[in-house]
Amino acid sequence: MLRRIVSCCFLIGLVLIVAGCDTEAFSATSTASTGVQTPSPTSSDSPSLGARATQKAQADGQIGTSAAPNGTLAWVDRVVDGDTIMVELNGQVERLRYIGVDAPESVRQNYPVECFGPEASDANKRLVDGREVMLVKDVSDRDQYGRLLRYVYVQNDSTGEWVFVNLLLVEEGYANSVTFPPDVAHLAEFRAAEREAREEGRGLWGACSVR
Repeated sequence: MLRRIVSCCFLIGLVLIVAGCDTEAFSATSTASTGVQTPSPTSSDSPSLGARATQKAQADGQIGTSAAPNGTLAWVDRVVDGDTIMVELNGQVERLRYIGVDAPESVRQNYPVECFGPEASDANKRLVDGREVMLVKDVSDRDQYGRLLRYVYVQNDSTGEWVFVNLLLVEEGYANSVTFPPDVAHLAEFRAAEREAREEGRGLWGACSVR
């Protein structure tokens, strides 16, 4: 009787061991055949505007600079559209218009939303909304509507580079260059960036009719 009990216990143990091995083998086979594993967090492969600006800066030294531009620091309170922001400066909120660029209309009263206007506004938000920026003056302080006129730079958190926002928006096809003398310090860069964007069909140049 004792021998029979021992034999039964041995058989039960053997069955449990075999079942466990089969389960592990099945799990390993399933993972190998399907490729399904516990995912680990990964960052997006798509470069942000700031990342592309850094790449461009390394290539030609125009859009980005490692040294802080000689200007005035301010906080972006709100992005209005692709070429206009509200900044907090000296305790007041001021409307600021980017020098040298013209983005499609997206919020102008009594004007229709233009092709690529929302995209330009979104790009501007990704760059500067809620960020500290450096404001650099050319010749004029304000335009005929009382808006501040400035070149705007924002620091790339990853690299420390100061990204030239006005130029980047033109280079990416979110705005075209526009000239209002005497504020022409970066005229050559803006025109070259627009020509390149147009030739490669970036942004509005590929999505909209020629403006």
